Amino acid sequence: MNKTLLYLLQRTWSYLANPRLVTLAQPERLFLALALPFGIIFIFLSAPFQAPDEHTHFFRAYAISSGHFTGTQVTLPESVFDFAKTVSKDLPGNDQNKQSKKALVREFSRPFIEKPQVETPILNSAIISPLPYLPQALGVLIGRLAHLNPIFIFYLGRIVNFLAWIGITFLTIRTTPIHPRLFVALALMPMTLHQAASNSPDAATIAISFLFIAFALRILMDQRPNINWSDWVKIGLLTIALALCKSVYILAAGLLVAVLFRRFRQQRAILPITLVVIGLGLACGLAWVQYSAQIVSVETMNTLKTPTTGGIEFILKHPQAAASIFWNSSITSLGYQTRTFIGVLGWIDTVLPNWVYPFYYVLLLCIVVFEPHPQAYFYVRERLWIGLLAVMAGLVMMSIFLYPAASGSGASTAIPQGRYYIPLGPLFFLPFSQRKWFISNESPVWVIVAVVHGLILVVSIRAMLWRYYAI
Repeated sequence: MNKTLLYLLQRTWSYLANPRLVTLAQPERLFLALALPFGIIFIFLSAPFQAPDEHTHFFRAYAISSGHFTGTQVTLPESVFDFAKTVSKDLPGNDQNKQSKKALVREFSRPFIEKPQVETPILNSAIISPLPYLPQALGVLIGRLAHLNPIFIFYLGRIVNFLAWIGITFLTIRTTPIHPRLFVALALMPMTLHQAASNSPDAATIAISFLFIAFALRILMDQRPNINWSDWVKIGLLTIALALCKSVYILAAGLLVAVLFRRFRQQRAILPITLVVIGLGLACGLAWVQYSAQIVSVETMNTLKTPTTGGIEFILKHPQAAASIFWNSSITSLGYQTRTFIGVLGWIDTVLPNWVYPFYYVLLLCIVVFEPHPQAYFYVRERLWIGLLAVMAGLVMMSIFLYPAASGSGASTAIPQGRYYIPLGPLFFLPFSQRKWFISNESPVWVIVAVVHGLILVVSIRAMLWRYYAI
């Protein structure tokens, strides 16, 4: 029996060592091989409007496609509004309710009629800049110009949003000088792929943040004596884009401080350039925060349980109470945040099997520890700095979710969903990078890792099939 088992293991290993499979398991190919088919499945398998706040995100994209880039109200054709209110009704948070297949099929025969029109509020999405809505808006615009049914317009928004995400993420994997497999693993998390396959601005936010981090790492590890001006222009534009997606993610610009530490002796001009780039990002982020505060009051955002600067003000005025809230939140919500980082799909109501969550964290850690990168490395001080950035990101994220305390409701916890940490996800794992132990890129181990990624995405599809269609 032992000889038979050993023989089977040897045959399996030799099969996994097939050069074609090893080539397919390389980061760029693996990402496209899994993200494209599974993303398309996610687009159509996830019931309409079953990503968090997808109603208002779709409405905002529709408004932008009509040339209205700001405002707390959007004017929609009644046919589109009725579609949004009819399909997938009473699904969020109600596990016992399923998507009616007949009702979904009926939506494909609902005509798109421009008149009459209705107004509806979009407060949650109004505080976000138009930038991360541009892909969805393009899809909606194509659907409107083609005069397609409302449900086709909705799916076109998802499709173009997904294609933009996959293009930027692929560029990220090509750009990063270190740990491309880590970016692939974070991009293929069920939660990431689910958001990318929706009308959510999270898709563009995650993609742009990943690209910024990858480009900052490339500048950090560039062997040339001087950094080209074109590279500074690119990183400056990415900094502005990142700040306009969500200003809190400008924390990733802290990576440029590591660039300053490493290269200052070679290129003294790097100090003012770095400060200008970070300052541009901060200025753009603060300008949009100031503008959004004018169109939607902080009190309204607190009522809507939307992240605000009110939490930061509360920390400055009541540091002891804030510290207590942070501690309570860390203790009581750790499991919730770690699960919603990897994947609680739908409207945060579609849980994956319990084994997926610890398994995926182990997978991420193993990838960052054993991924080979002989020509690129972090100094100890850089790993410590990135780790400090990750801690700061966690604290800032929790601080902007202090809306109950800031609004005087006396709540004892501040619980951001784990998906808010995904754009800064690389920062949480890069401190574990090392060069002493590594697994060759030609090893069949990476084929096994690819199979595991596919298995977890299959499990995610199974969870959505049961959640929405009882299949």
